Amino acid sequence: LYQKLLLRLKKQGVLLIGITRNDFKNAMSAFKNKSLSLKKKDFVKILASYNDKSTSIKLVCEELNMGISNVLFIDDNLIEIAEVKKNLPEVKSLIFPKSGKGFIKFLNNVSSNFQKNYLTKEDLSRVSNYRKNKNLKINLQKKGTKHNIDKFLRSLKMDLKVEKKRISNKNLLRPFQLINKTNQFNLNGERISEKKFKQTLKEKGTLFSAHYKDKTGEYGEVITLLADKKKNVISFVMSCRVFQRKIELEFLRLLITNGFKINSFIFKKTDKNEP
Repeated sequence: LYQKLLLRLKKQGVLLIGITRNDFKNAMSAFKNKSLSLKKKDFVKILASYNDKSTSIKLVCEELNMGISNVLFIDDNLIEIAEVKKNLPEVKSLIFPKSGKGFIKFLNNVSSNFQKNYLTKEDLSRVSNYRKNKNLKINLQKKGTKHNIDKFLRSLKMDLKVEKKRISNKNLLRPFQLINKTNQFNLNGERISEKKFKQTLKEKGTLFSAHYKDKTGEYGEVITLLADKKKNVISFVMSCRVFQRKIELEFLRLLITNGFKINSFIFKKTDKNEP
């Protein structure tokens, strides 16, 4: 039941990460059990080491460019749970039940952490995009110099299509989702209610969004900018799935060279938006 729940969540865009204090070869031997519903391919990352699990979580989040506060840690060992809570208090932890008692409550607790009112196509492609992004990051690190990185980026055959959205558009879900879930590349960390979002557009505000793809695949809408009627940018966010590609610079260049005059960026430093 637990494995089937994880597979359902994976289909909705939740990333499955395996962390074990074990030898990698021994850990992988578990997948020889043909009765398992979960397969190795279902995990974006499996990290086997003898580090503390909090250390492993940090390493994986750095590799995937993912916020630690987005992690739900599940373990059947109270000592491991306590260690993660102590060193990573922003991570939510759940103990896996030792018996059938309380198991349904546990499954409901897991599900409740990932409830959504709607799913976008970007949610559904998140797992494959993170895998591609992980490989891209490795390639970028190998390139070393700025010249070589630029050359590598050109080889990706990147394509960015910018769209000006209107209040009458039916496809406002993804920009609204990006503004309210993005942490790392976020102008100010401000969350906007659906009412305020639509009101800004009704009051002659402006919303731009862009679709991105390259030779590794389609990433959908990955960047959005919302400005009020005075051209003050109140939201500027980008998915961490497309970091290191200079998309944010090209996006702004396209807006400005096509006549959109930005008055100001309403910036606020948060503990998550260093990029």
